[in-house]
Amino acid sequence: MFGDVRKNGTAIDIFEYLVRYKDIIHINLHWDGYRKKHKTSGFKYNNPKIAEGFHTIDLDWKPDEYVIYVDERVIWRTNQAVSHRTQYIILSLEVGEWAGNIKEAELPDSAYFDYVRVYQIPSSTD
Repeated sequence: MFGDVRKNGTAIDIFEYLVRYKDIIHINLHWDGYRKKHKTSGFKYNNPKIAEGFHTIDLDWKPDEYVIYVDERVIWRTNQAVSHRTQYIILSLEVGEWAGNIKEAELPDSAYFDYVRVYQIPSSTD
């Protein structure tokens, strides 16, 4: 993840939810590793109903930008650190470090994911 993000990739966090910030989801990009050269860009989306019911979270990953949707509404778009590499998906809950002291956490914590879909838009030559 160092140098050219088009070749080396970007961590694309499309949904980070911390129970201590009940109304906020974080969307973050990370590139150039996690040490001295680490770079990040992100957005905090405030929605008082985000912890209620199910929601759709979409990433439209274009060659020159990322567009994030919540419940079919654009909430963030950026042209920073757009990766041209295959990426993988991680679904997780954060504890410790950035997410806050585990001793102060409201536990147990849980998240429910109904499904994950991945689509690739055919190129014009297909």
